[in-house]
Order: sequence, then C-alpha cells, then structure tokens
Amino acid sequence: MENQTPVGKKALLVFLLLLAPAAFAGWTSSGPLGGAVTAVVVAPSNADVVWAGSSAGVFRSTDGGATWADVGAGQVADVARLAVHPKDSNKAWALSSVGGLYITADGGASWTTSHKFAGITATSLIVDPNDPNTLYVSGACYAGYEPVPLPGMGLFKSTDGGLTWVSVAPGAGILSQCVTEFAIDPLSPEHFFFSGPYSDIAGRLESYDSGRTWEGVRASRPSLAVLFDPRYPFTHYGITSYFGAAFLTSQDGGLTWTSALPTLPLASGTFASLRALSIDPERGRLFLGTGGGLFRSGDGGRVWAPTQLPEVGVNALSFGGTSPALFAATTRGLFGIADRGLGEARSIDLHQMGANTTALDIDPSDPMLLYASVGEPFSTGATPVFGQTFQTTNGGASWEPLPGDSNVAMTQIVVDAGGTVYASSFRAHSLYRRRRGETQWTMLRNDIYVNAMVADPKTPGKLFLSSSGIERSTDSGNTWQRVGSISGSALAIDSSDPRWIYAGSEYNLYRSGDGGTTWVDIQPEPRIINGTRGIVVAPSNGKVIYRIGANVGSPRPERSEDRGITWRAATLPGGVYPSLLAVDPRNENSVWAAVSQYGSGLFRSADGGAHWKEVLGPFGTSVTATALRFDPSGRVLHVAYPGHGVWELTVECEGVCRTRAVRQP
Repeated sequence: MENQTPVGKKALLVFLLLLAPAAFAGWTSSGPLGGAVTAVVVAPSNADVVWAGSSAGVFRSTDGGATWADVGAGQVADVARLAVHPKDSNKAWALSSVGGLYITADGGASWTTSHKFAGITATSLIVDPNDPNTLYVSGACYAGYEPVPLPGMGLFKSTDGGLTWVSVAPGAGILSQCVTEFAIDPLSPEHFFFSGPYSDIAGRLESYDSGRTWEGVRASRPSLAVLFDPRYPFTHYGITSYFGAAFLTSQDGGLTWTSALPTLPLASGTFASLRALSIDPERGRLFLGTGGGLFRSGDGGRVWAPTQLPEVGVNALSFGGTSPALFAATTRGLFGIADRGLGEARSIDLHQMGANTTALDIDPSDPMLLYASVGEPFSTGATPVFGQTFQTTNGGASWEPLPGDSNVAMTQIVVDAGGTVYASSFRAHSLYRRRRGETQWTMLRNDIYVNAMVADPKTPGKLFLSSSGIERSTDSGNTWQRVGSISGSALAIDSSDPRWIYAGSEYNLYRSGDGGTTWVDIQPEPRIINGTRGIVVAPSNGKVIYRIGANVGSPRPERSEDRGITWRAATLPGGVYPSLLAVDPRNENSVWAAVSQYGSGLFRSADGGAHWKEVLGPFGTSVTATALRFDPSGRVLHVAYPGHGVWELTVECEGVCRTRAVRQP
C-alpha cells in the first residue's frame, strides 16, 4: 500500500482521528465475468431445452442454446452436478457444494432446498430414467493417510424426488463411504457401478439389484459414465478414471466388458484424464471429454480424432438442440459444437460471475486502477493452464480484458510506484512486465518459478521476488541481483519505509533494513515449528507486522510490534486456519484474515488480533479467497475468489484511524 509524502498539487494529506464502530455497506461485484462450467444437460423430453451449471449458478436455454437466462434466482451457487427430469423439461435438480440439493419444478423460477448435502464433494447426481422420483447422489471423502469424513460423503437414494434420502453405500464403516465414481446403466437402471478407495476388491463393486447387494470385481468397470447406443441397445460404452483410466465396451447389455486405454491424438508424452462420454443417438458417433480436449470416434471407440474444441478440460457433455449439436461444459466455459459435434466450437457467453481469479493487485498511486488474472481450474491437459488478465479503471465497477494479453493464468501480480505491472505464471514458469500505456506484455524471464513478489511502493522499477532465493531488480526487471538465499513464499515490504523488507519460509524468517542489500535472521525459536507462511506490514505503522505462523502444522495469525523480533498469538475463533492477511491502511490494529475452512471465509479484528468477528461473505461460499487488497485509502477491501471473480466491500474505520496520503489519479 502507498504511504507517500505529498508532492505538488497532485497529492492530498489529511489526518483524521475517528472513533467509530465497524460498518459495512454491502458487497458488490461486476466481474471479471466468465469462468468454468461444471455441468450441462439437454432435457431428454425436449431437445430445445438445455440446462447448465457453474459456480455462478444455473442457466437455461429454451431455444437449443441460442439464448440463455440465469435461472438460479440468486439462490443457487457453486453447482457441481445437474440432472433434468426425463419427461418434464421444467423440472431439474442442482447439487451445490455449498447449499446442498436444490429442486425446481418451474424452469428455475423458484427453488426448494434440501440441505442434506451442504458441503458435499459431489461425484454424481443421477435420475433413474424409468422412475423420475428415484435419484442417487454420491460424494467423496479425503483419502489420505487417514480418511476425513466430509458432508455428504457416501451413496444415497431418494424415492420421493429428492425430499428424503437413505444411505445405500456398500458398508457401514467410514472407509466404505468414500465414493469416487458412481454410475448406473441407463438401459437397466438397477445395475450399479461403484469405485472407491476402500471398497472390497481393488476398489470396484457392482450391484444388479439397485444396491441391495454388492459384489467385488477385479476388472475395470464403467463407474464414471455408462451409456448405450440407441440403435443397438445391447451395445454399451463406458469410462473410468479411478484405478486406471479405461474406455470400455460391452456387446451383451453391460454384463461383460472389455477395456482399453484409448489412443488419443495428444502431444507426445502427455496424458489427459477421462472425464465425460456422450453419443449421437442417430449416428452412434461417440464423444470423449478429457482433461486435455474433446475427441470423437465413429467406429465404436477403436480410433479417435480431435474435434474443433480447444485443448481444454471437459467437465460434462450432452447432445441435443434445435440443430443437433454437442454441448461441452469445460474449464474455459460452455461451448456448442455444431454439425452434430463435427463442426465449429462456438463459445457461449452465459454472462456469469464465475471467473476463477488467481491474482490481484492495485496501482499504489491510483486506487481505482486494479488488475486481476483469471484462469482455468487446474487440469491434467497437455497445455499450460489458459488465462486472461483484466483491468478496471473505476475501482471494480466494470472490467475489461487487457489488449494483447498473453493468455496465461498469472499467479502473482504486483504494480510498482510508476504504474508498471509485473506478473508471473508458476505453471508457465515465466515473468512478464507491462508498462502503463503499453498494449502487450514483455516476457522478462521464462526460466523461473516465482513463489512471491513485491514492489517498492515509492521507487518506480524496484521490486523483489522469491524463487530459489531472494532477487532484486532496480531497472523494472531488466536485470536481477541475488540478495538472499531464502526461497519461501512469504515476502512483504514496509510501505511507509521501504528499506524494511521481510522474507519467510517454513523454517526461516529474514529481515532487511537497507532495501534488501543485507539480511538478518530473526526466525523465532524453536525454528522447526515456527515457520512463516504469509506476512504483511501495517501501512500506518511499520513496526507492526502480522504473519501466518506455521505453529506445528496448525497455522494461526501472529502479531509483532517490534519489526518481527517478538511475536504473540492472534488465534482465530475455533482455531481455524488463516490463508491470507490484510491490514487496514488507516489503523494497524484493524486486521482481516481469509480462512480455508467451511464458512464465510473472512474474519476481522479491531484490536490487533486479540478478538475476532466473522464477516459474512458475499455469497455464502466456503471457497478460500486468493487475494485480499485494501485500496490505498483503506475505504474499500477487494477480495478475489476462485470461481467467483472479485468483490468489493466498503469498510468504515475501526478505532483510531489515519487517512494516509494518496496520490490522486
């Protein structure tokens, strides 16, 4: 944050002493728009009706995908799975990772909620094609050294359209409740396929009586997706990715299967996970969605060719529309592939607030000028994660893409005192620069993994980065000097006195008092448990520093009032773990924390971390923020969320506040 002495008539310095309670005028957001789409379903009873779901909500088209309406009614968000009634195109179910199961019977005009599955890591939502009142939901759990129960993990069945549910998981113990993949045979809906890390035989189970009894199988089964050729119903196809990816075929209605790893035209040495399967019901052409693109086969899966969809992660597929097309929900948005999946892939603009924001920063001399990078969620495709950088010149009221962008998702963005933007991509191991007024990025380096980056808010062209060590540039990134050996991900600079710089890692904490030329080790003892995972300097008082202390694997906020020599715990309620910290530029005791557990994701303290209050987030999501940034005046807090864009919150001052000098745009 900037903290400058006034220069000429362009700067204004006003000091105010205020005693006021916290007041929040409400959250607002205008983007960036776009983002991944997680689900798409063409209504089985009406090919003109298409439903799509994303982190932004539920969308519906009634003209074969030509136009779309947001039908989430401001109620449904973070949609993981969608299902549509086989005989009623107005009735649908949306499974949300936040709110649970939502049901509509009027095309999305209104929704009822079953909170049974709030917090679920959903792996399936399936409607029995023969009995639309029968539904199945499955959820995964964490399968590490110790299984961690999560809301909704297991396999559940409803016989009343989703109002009530019973467990039909194969076993009563925690280990047997983890469902990684689940599918039913649409021709014989009592035939189940199940994969999980702790089920009986190699994690594969099969049931022929709707889950009343189960038997283990050693060979691959189509537990991720299974379908049949409408022309030859006993010809079945399926896929699995768990316990080894495989494309499977059956010629006897799903009783026996042959499997093979499909030979896909990918770049040499790359592999893309199998994710979705669809079929043209009239011609039998298969479409296979993967983490690295979409492929088609006209000979039952023996030979595969690429489609015109970009090399993008495919989350779901559905065939239909007025002019038959293939709809693909991908990590880069929704696409319609014309000419029955053989033609051009058209990007469909849902105008959704679903951008996966990966980095954010503010011009220190202009609080209305911000930059944000968005990108695809991580996929196992053959290419680096696609991304785009946006800017706003009105404090977030509207966003527009930067011209001449690099199309790379940036993981770090910083802006120096001269308005020059620096951005790094960890996935592309590259560093870029863009001076104010330039229309394209300049690649400074393509050989570096940047863990953290910070710019001197008073000296244009001076910045620091942490990679295999601490490096400093004083000429806008043209040349670099190694000034320290620490390689952690915590890096901060005192905006009131940029001579003071801090660099932390899991085992070290260093401080420089001369602009990075020399460093002193100030790591608290005992070293092995007191690492630093994040650090921020209070803009209004450089002696006050907050950090995220490792604390023997239980991270917590900590505060220092002597430039990092001594620390005291500022533990969050319930011991929840912080992921980011931000300090109000007007008051060193007003500190904010983003957390990584379920909940609103934000806490604030008006007394330096002694007491905390939870702050209700803008949409009730439990996702962890990727950036917290106060504008230089301290009046607006900008919060970047994965899958939800950038949100602004107006913050009135708490306690004794000082309005710092802000250079006017």
